[in-house]
Amino acid sequence: MINDIGVFYRFVNSKSCCRSSVGTLIGPDGKTVACDKEKADSLNSYFGSVCTVDAGLSPQINAELHASEDSNITHIVFTEANVLKAARRIKTKSKFSGDSDGYPVILLHKLRPVLCGCLP
Repeated sequence: MINDIGVFYRFVNSKSCCRSSVGTLIGPDGKTVACDKEKADSLNSYFGSVCTVDAGLSPQINAELHASEDSNITHIVFTEANVLKAARRIKTKSKFSGDSDGYPVILLHKLRPVLCGCLP
């Protein structure tokens, strides 16, 4: 029996990886396309022919907000304990990867008592 856990995980990862590829295609001339570059070119030609070109126009958006009782959020309370509890639940695959703002998660974990302490 092998006691190397790395061998086990390499075996599991080799079985769980998706190794599928694009199968053989029929080109526009009716010939079989098997080469990866030819398949890519054939797919590019097809999708280029059926898609539309962007006209560069943005849709009209009514961004005007109308104040009402429903849009009032004064009942939400941000306490140090609530924010600290939410900050503890931040998870990611790697503690060094960035969040949506680009800050590493480990930085937020290390600074959470200081950041949460700044709340009134």
